[in-house]
Amino acid sequence: RLHEAKGQARRLGHDVSLIALAGADGRVWCLALDGRGDCDCRLTACRLAGRAYRPLTDRDFPGIRLSVLPRHGRITFHAERGTASAGSVRLIGRAAEGRLVVASSGRIRRCALGLPGQAACAP
Repeated sequence: RLHEAKGQARRLGHDVSLIALAGADGRVWCLALDGRGDCDCRLTACRLAGRAYRPLTDRDFPGIRLSVLPRHGRITFHAERGTASAGSVRLIGRAAEGRLVVASSGRIRRCALGLPGQAACAP
């Protein structure tokens, strides 16, 4: 969803945010894209660029926990400058962990712990 948010910001010409919310233990979570301030994790259907979609939740990926920085859970891609608000999303399974890290330059880096074939994350 991060790559989709970045691409949509560029195509639509306005900021697009990934909203990532997680409970304290990361077991209950939601990921949604928001382009006009009209979508969040409480909705069962959202629209972006004229397309309807359903936010992803912990029910879609049983056993996966989520952790997000910044804590307010919003990583925004800025259409005008091609930059972003820095942040990261961690998806944590039983034997592996994946991370998506967004730099303020808008670059998205993917790394993993315990997943063969993926770039290793720094500890």
